[in-house]
Amino acid sequence: MIEVKNSRTVNACPPHPAIQYAMGVMAGIIYRHTGRNMRVTGLQEEGHSQNSRHYGKQLTPVEFDPRPRAFDFDADEEHIPADKIAAIDTEARARLGVPYEFQIVWEAMGTTSAHGHVEFDPMEFTR
Repeated sequence: MIEVKNSRTVNACPPHPAIQYAMGVMAGIIYRHTGRNMRVTGLQEEGHSQNSRHYGKQLTPVEFDPRPRAFDFDADEEHIPADKIAAIDTEARARLGVPYEFQIVWEAMGTTSAHGHVEFDPMEFTR
């Protein structure tokens, strides 16, 4: 199950379908390893850098997709025990196709602000 930290996290613009998928995958992985629900702490609210995928993606010079392509979730000791992070990270990277489809970054680990960041930003290959 997915919990939301507060109403500030939720925005009127629904996330990109790939992020909806990734949220479900991450929630399942976290629950399987911890028995706890994943708590989303960041989606499209203020506070991210201007070019953050939390705010969508510039597709072409004139076309912008405003749907969030990133989300954050709690990874402090209260939500995910430190000894579970490595197993969660390994399974998530395998299931989400890191680094080709998604990126996963663990930020501020060991603090009360610890969180995971999942971003959909497929690599573009040139032939």
